[in-house]
Amino acid sequence: MGAWFAVFGLQDQGKTQLVGVGHFNAVQLGLLFDLFDLFDLFDLPGRASRIIQNRRFVSPRWDTGRGHECIFFTRRTGGPMSRFILRTISILVITGLAGLGGVTCEGVERIAFATSVTGNGNLGTWPDAGGNNGLQAADAICQARATAAGLANPGDFVAWLSDSSDDAYCRIHGLSGTKAGNCGQAALPTSAGPWVRMDGYAFAPAIGEALGNNGVIYGPVTFDEFGAIPAQSLIFTETTMAGTYAAQTSAACGDWTSTTDNVEYGDLTSGTVAWTAGGTTACFSNIRLLCMQTGSGDPLPPYWRQGAKVFVTTATGAGNLGTWPEAGGAVGIAAGNTICQARATATGLADPLSYRAWLSGSTNNAISQLALDGPWSRLDGVLIAMSKADLTDGQLLAPPNIDDSGTYLGNIGVWTGTTSTGMASPDTCSDWSDGTSSTGVSGSTYRSNSWWTEFGGGSGCTAPFHLYCFSNSITDLFFNDFESANTAAWSATKP
Repeated sequence: MGAWFAVFGLQDQGKTQLVGVGHFNAVQLGLLFDLFDLFDLFDLPGRASRIIQNRRFVSPRWDTGRGHECIFFTRRTGGPMSRFILRTISILVITGLAGLGGVTCEGVERIAFATSVTGNGNLGTWPDAGGNNGLQAADAICQARATAAGLANPGDFVAWLSDSSDDAYCRIHGLSGTKAGNCGQAALPTSAGPWVRMDGYAFAPAIGEALGNNGVIYGPVTFDEFGAIPAQSLIFTETTMAGTYAAQTSAACGDWTSTTDNVEYGDLTSGTVAWTAGGTTACFSNIRLLCMQTGSGDPLPPYWRQGAKVFVTTATGAGNLGTWPEAGGAVGIAAGNTICQARATATGLADPLSYRAWLSGSTNNAISQLALDGPWSRLDGVLIAMSKADLTDGQLLAPPNIDDSGTYLGNIGVWTGTTSTGMASPDTCSDWSDGTSSTGVSGSTYRSNSWWTEFGGGSGCTAPFHLYCFSNSITDLFFNDFESANTAAWSATKP
């Protein structure tokens, strides 16, 4: 059994900083993996069949281009070592080496960005179109923007865009055709992704996970190719939440050669569903494109951040909160708080009595329910706001669209009675005691602009909406629900 050369380091956005090296045999490496609570490595010096990263099994990526084998084993820390090792442990296992020899193993991450330039639905008229029309113009624009920003492999970028012949789902795999036709392959391809934003933060996992009514989106794509945040956040997509062509009858925008008609747009600041299917806009609108690298890349960098937790209740009900089964006899906002605490308890969250409902009434403002000045993060560890000021400035860092079961939510209604400033709206279902005749302001879970708390006018109080629940304490010293003693999240997934 040959010797292995292992490099232990801390991973930061796909690059590893060296902190320790050594020569080990297979048995010693297996013990080291156990020490860092990664997994039992019984099959060295063959190849590891899978790794654990962000609670999912991910196939390892071997670097053979430099004449050696190199692999990252990453996991966000969640055991006793997390006090001493920041965020994640990376282990590079290099075979057949007597020393470092200048070897580097850098993450090959797929990137997604919005174009800094805008134009209408006749894409051939954009300056970067290069004489192309339709989808070819869109891809030329993305590649020109990637080149302008100095990104590696600019030819890998395509626009997240569909037309009457090609679905965006196929195009992101570097293929043509429709998803229904398996993109012209024997089986439907599924390997595209994951992607990071221009700031290196996680945007989306593999494309199949990112799509659908419960698609996983971490941080909204947000940035343009230069790392700036565009003032206008809409993007042409004409693509459904399934990644397919949205038009039902005629070619939208004349297959991107006309300013006539209406098309589907996505929103750079939104999460599940709305990142690709947020509504319709006219083809003459002056908006952006979303550019994404094709193919598969390395596992995502860590996206978990410490913060007081926020979630959406799986429980729903009318505006008379006292009638909800978990209200415990309370009424009004007090009933909302009791419901949140009951859901936090049932989920096994730490300090469940610290949770408060994001609700306003005639004598209470939702922002006053929060004794803590942030930060707040979703149950997946993605930050939504750094402070109360950040929470109420009309633009969250990410939408608060994960419920107490860990499900990512699309356009789900949530009772709030609260404006974007955290103050009471006049419409509060009679201080949350009327479930029949009055109206109440609600929010939409998949939006991170002001609509997360104030989506249009008041809704009828008979609607079966959810609640937002905010914790008033930061308790997550460890990841993977360690504090709640919910061992299923971090032990049942061990191979």
